[in-house]
Amino acid sequence: MEKIAQRAHPRVQNFIRGYFKIGTNYNCEAIAQLLERFDIGWGSKFRAFLKTRDDLAEALRSAYDLRNSIAHGGTGNRGLRGVQDLYASAKEVVDGMEAATT
Repeated sequence: MEKIAQRAHPRVQNFIRGYFKIGTNYNCEAIAQLLERFDIGWGSKFRAFLKTRDDLAEALRSAYDLRNSIAHGGTGNRGLRGVQDLYASAKEVVDGMEAATT
């Protein structure tokens, strides 16, 4: 929200605020489908980006698995370096998503 606060139309901000309130884990395909709700081309560009980085979908799934495990009383099965790697991959997914919308 901080990123779009100055750039996005208020309707877009309201949609995003409400849509993400449900707290769903968004895998790469769900992200592509969400982008398509705004513009079909955005979803296509995002999928094309992912084809160049097939490791990112698995990294995002692993990050969700780790978060869910910890949130439900499990133990983290990654060290600090592993968590940093997952964070870097998740950031690349966000960067790819942003690039698809320009």
